[in-house]
Amino acid sequence: MDRLKRNPGAWGLALGAAVAAVAMLLTWIEVTNSAGASEQYHAIQTVTGKSLFSLAILTVLSGVGVIASQAGGRFVWAFLGLLGGVVLLAASVWAIADPAGFTTFAVESEAVTKLMSGPAVQQSGDTVRAAFADGALTASAQLGAVVGLVGASLATLGALFSFRRPVASTDS
Repeated sequence: MDRLKRNPGAWGLALGAAVAAVAMLLTWIEVTNSAGASEQYHAIQTVTGKSLFSLAILTVLSGVGVIASQAGGRFVWAFLGLLGGVVLLAASVWAIADPAGFTTFAVESEAVTKLMSGPAVQQSGDTVRAAFADGALTASAQLGAVVGLVGASLATLGALFSFRRPVASTDS
C-alpha cells in the first residue's frame, strides 16, 4: 500500500494501459452496408488492433518499470509509458471521431501485411474509401473504442504524474 501512496501515477499508467489492452478484445467498429447488413470488428481481429494490443502491453510494462525503478530510471519508463499512452489515446480518438477513416487505415494495414504490392494496397484502400464516400458503407464507433479512450486517458495521465517526485516513505 505504501508504494501506491508514493507513486499513484505509475499505478494509473499500468492500470490504464491494461484497460486499453482489454479494450482491444471488445468491438471497436461496426460497418454497415446499404442493404442494412452489418459486421462488428473487434480491434484484435486486425493487424492495427494487434499492434495496439502489443503497445498496450508494453505500456503496462512501462508502468511496472516506473513502480520498480529508483531515481532517474523512472523518467525513462514514464516517458516510454507516455509515448504508448498518447498513441493509444490517438487511436481511440480517431476510431471515435472518424470511424470510416480508421476502418480504411485498418484495411490498408491488413493489405500491407499480406505482402501485397503498393498498387494493390492503394486499390484496396481506394475501394473502401469510395464505398464510404458514396454511402455504400457506413461505420460507427462501438464500446471498445470508448473503453480504449478511457484506458488510454488514464495511462497518459498516469505517465504524466509519474514524472513527479515520489512522496517519501513514512516507514520507520
